[in-house]
Amino acid sequence: MGTTSAGVIDPGGRTIRPGDRSRIEARTRAIGRELFDRVGRASRPWRRSWWEDRFMAATLDDPEVRVQLFRFIDVLPALKSAGAVRRHLAEYLGEAGDRVIILSHVCIHPHACKKSTLAWDYDEVLAVLNANPGVVKAVFCGHEHKGGYHFDAASRVHHLCARQPPRA
Repeated sequence: MGTTSAGVIDPGGRTIRPGDRSRIEARTRAIGRELFDRVGRASRPWRRSWWEDRFMAATLDDPEVRVQLFRFIDVLPALKSAGAVRRHLAEYLGEAGDRVIILSHVCIHPHACKKSTLAWDYDEVLAVLNANPGVVKAVFCGHEHKGGYHFDAASRVHHLCARQPPRA
């Protein structure tokens, strides 16, 4: 940028007069506020609603996935033990195709989190996944404050424990 007695010359060759600076600053701030307002309304990956929107779209837009998902969920309330849930999971995975994603509160792989945040029967759940390699693509869970990730080569499943935000 060059300078003249009339003001500053911008890279485009235009002269910016001293009185123009406050107008330009005000307009720049107005544009910035508008952009931040738009960003504030947008869904973000660290928000639950972002994930819900994507998972709902992925399940409800595909009739085959939708039928399998609701078939699995409809039976859960009738199951009275962890073993019954695992048996139902094994049956489900045997028929579900190869596009299954599991959402869990607790972690089910010891290399993706601390032992204190593992499901108590994680080894039995992993046995079900290992018996159906390539069916489950990923397991997403919470309950791990530092977060963690592990790819299980035996079952070909990505295990991702989301990092928990600190609480105030």
